[in-house]
Amino acid sequence: MKQIEALAEKLARLTAGAAIERHATKNLSMVALIAEFMGHPGDLKVREFLEAVNSVGRMGSGIKDDKK
Repeated sequence: MKQIEALAEKLARLTAGAAIERHATKNLSMVALIAEFMGHPGDLKVREFLEAVNSVGRMGSGIKDDKK
């Protein structure tokens, strides 16, 4: 009987944990999608680089502070 009570308590704790609201997590592997900015003539333009940073930031649930 004690084993059933222990399992019921464990199930209640697990069920309570499942009710916690989940937030989007940051996917840092998406950084690889941004072409490296070197500043050489003919390379990626600054505006294109910043647009890529913003775009990837939105896809990876980034925030403003991540882009610094």
